[in-house]
Amino acid sequence: RAPANAPLSRCSISTRALFELFGLDEILRIYKALLLEEKVLLVSTQYSILSVLCEVLVSLLYPFQWPHVYIPLLPEDFLAFLKAPGVFLIGTHHSLLTPVAHDL
Repeated sequence: RAPANAPLSRCSISTRALFELFGLDEILRIYKALLLEEKVLLVSTQYSILSVLCEVLVSLLYPFQWPHVYIPLLPEDFLAFLKAPGVFLIGTHHSLLTPVAHDL
């Protein structure tokens, strides 16, 4: 995200990981979901990628801001958030979803 006092400054977050992991169609589908304020859940087997991807997606919304629930790394104790009726951008590890996948 660009700092509030310098909104057009260069962002230190690289979009490289996003474009390496997703094709253009998937990126546009995720971006559209964020703009339309839909639930977005990112699932990965690598914790390090989740927070980077979430930050990149939020930074791509500029000049808009993400006013909803934002949890780049959802811990196991908070899996109930995935059933919440509101809008969210959440990243979680694949192993945490396996036991509760049928409930979602």
